[in-house]
Amino acid sequence: KKKHFFRNIGSILMFAFVGTTISAFAVAAVMYLYCQTGIEPGLKEEFIFFECLLFGALISATDPVTVLAIFAELHVDVDLYALIFGESVMNDAVAIVLFESVLAYAPYKSATFSAVGFLSCVGKFFLTFFGSFFIGTFTGLLTSMITKLTRLCDFPTMETSLFFLMSYSSFLLCEAAGFTGIVGILFCAITQAHYTSRNLSTESRTRVFELFETLNFLAENFVFSYIGLFLFTYDGHVWRPGFIAVSFLAIGVARILNVFPLSGLLNLGLRQKIPCKFQLMMWWAGLRGAIAFALAAEYSEGEPRRII
Repeated sequence: KKKHFFRNIGSILMFAFVGTTISAFAVAAVMYLYCQTGIEPGLKEEFIFFECLLFGALISATDPVTVLAIFAELHVDVDLYALIFGESVMNDAVAIVLFESVLAYAPYKSATFSAVGFLSCVGKFFLTFFGSFFIGTFTGLLTSMITKLTRLCDFPTMETSLFFLMSYSSFLLCEAAGFTGIVGILFCAITQAHYTSRNLSTESRTRVFELFETLNFLAENFVFSYIGLFLFTYDGHVWRPGFIAVSFLAIGVARILNVFPLSGLLNLGLRQKIPCKFQLMMWWAGLRGAIAFALAAEYSEGEPRRII
């Protein structure tokens, strides 16, 4: 699967960067048009395009955990698995950085359009993304060099601990530098999967796999249990049925504008095309999950954000 991930990296990056941006603006446009109709009282005054774009950015983060689990059980085509898995992983990183970049426009949101604010958003996006990318990649390469040039393979417990702690340190370093820890740890993991894992002893490789498999299982269960608990314990909810219904429609439309045009564009240059049935599955698999929830919960001040 790792081989297929890197073989499809061009398509994955296209869907992650261009597709997420298209999705964010498409959702923002649909929600802004709905709010301006005045069907639900209060939305027209409170939801300027800035707030709609914030919503579009956070809701564009896909999380097809369930779909991927079913794919693994059914042993679906590895290229389809790589496309959906790769897009979801990279898409989360892009959505987080895009959301933070849109937040950088907040001081200029009262104006019709501010070129200074727009440039500030673009600068914030590239600085945050590439800063996190370099820190995460550097940490992964450093771990690879340590495991390659030392005799840690003789001490499996220490080797496993180093692998885990160096992975977590990429998150901490990015947060300390003012970047995004999730993006940093993502690229650290990609680097370690490609280089560091080859330097580990057989025993350490097994321990690392079992450790992260267990942490992954616990984290998934905790997150979705917490989301369910949050629904009933958070007292700041503002329920707008029309807004919720149109949000589902906007997500579906944005996913269509994301997957199908980009797949057609990619097929012009790909030797191995993305078939129509893959595109339909990619559209259906664009579920939303933990990242969208975390961003919405963290920035919940004000009436529009509580509605979101």
